[in-house]
Amino acid sequence: RRKFTLIYNQNEDIIFSKREKHYYYLFAIAICDFIQKFLSFIYIGLDNFWILDIPCIIIFSLFILKMKLYMHHLISLVFIILFGIVLNIIYFFQIKAEIELFFKIINTLIIEIIFSLEIVVSKYAIEIKLCSPYEICLFEGIFEIALNLILLIIFTYIPFSEIKYIIRL
Repeated sequence: RRKFTLIYNQNEDIIFSKREKHYYYLFAIAICDFIQKFLSFIYIGLDNFWILDIPCIIIFSLFILKMKLYMHHLISLVFIILFGIVLNIIYFFQIKAEIELFFKIINTLIIEIIFSLEIVVSKYAIEIKLCSPYEICLFEGIFEIALNLILLIIFTYIPFSEIKYIIRL
């Protein structure tokens, strides 16, 4: 007669313990996405500030994901920043010097930083906390529907002429 023993799988316990506390990250992702979209829809920002995405993503990845930077990352980062600065200088000379340009730049900086943070936290939640991308999308959608319904109720009673910095299509 053979004696059978049960094999204990430690990997399942590790996966379960990592998945227990991932709702905080889902909430942070949803908050970042909502704030970023809210600022971009309410206040008119600048369109050509994509050069901040990659440096911000790299900075957040260094601190949150503990990612290493290699020489080809730095070289491509320098080229992206240089070409982006040239495009922004050309863009700023084509538009009129507005009084509110400073506020547009600050708003766009905040939007791009929050967007980059959302991307890095999403990657952390997927790779480290083992969240499903579908779970992130579902939680973001439910959270944003709830907040947008609240904002819809609030902004329904505010006349359109009193909102100064809204995008008028």
